[in-house]
Amino acid sequence: MLDRPTEVPAGRPGRLVEQVHARLRRAVLDGELEVGERLRDSVLAEQLGVSRAPVREALRMLEQSGLLLKPPNRSYVIARFTESDIRELARMRVGHETLAVRVVVRERLSLGPAAAALEDLRVAADSRVEATVIAADRAFHEALVACARQARLDASYGALRDQVELAMRQTDAYGRGREGLVRRHADLLGTLRGAVAAGDPQVAMEQLERHILEGMACPDAL
Repeated sequence: MLDRPTEVPAGRPGRLVEQVHARLRRAVLDGELEVGERLRDSVLAEQLGVSRAPVREALRMLEQSGLLLKPPNRSYVIARFTESDIRELARMRVGHETLAVRVVVRERLSLGPAAAALEDLRVAADSRVEATVIAADRAFHEALVACARQARLDASYGALRDQVELAMRQTDAYGRGREGLVRRHADLLGTLRGAVAAGDPQVAMEQLERHILEGMACPDAL
């Protein structure tokens, strides 16, 4: 049973769609809704205590973001990523993150946001709460991209990250990569700092590429 969204202020119907979307998005990413399960708007609306209209809109938004599929004449289902899908997502992720590194190094931008995110990852790893660790791992890479200060790159990467997270959950990448998680990210940040100081992004880009591809279990994708 899904929890109901919080009360919506009067005159803010769009806020209800946002809340339903956020609730369903987390249910998909956290595995609360199972892959292959049919998502019927009538059932979800009843569970959430809302009308079917905001649920339909939220499901449509999740389809647009790549988390759901809508087979012809059937209910929505959670996307099940194939090995080919995961390799494609890994390649796209490499493209986004290494571009960010190139910009950061060439323009000698601050890695402060990534450093702060690394400390949050340390705290999360100590907590041993899986959802907290996954969120902190994702936040580190989002902070790394944000260091480049490229709004369009941020937006494009943000749209990709939900699919990446779902794919990694489906392959238990987070479970497999738990050992040494903080160390690997600390090593990566150290290499990035050296790259900024030297003004040469190549070594950092290569290490980041390996970090991503190995983490997504497709080291030979590129």
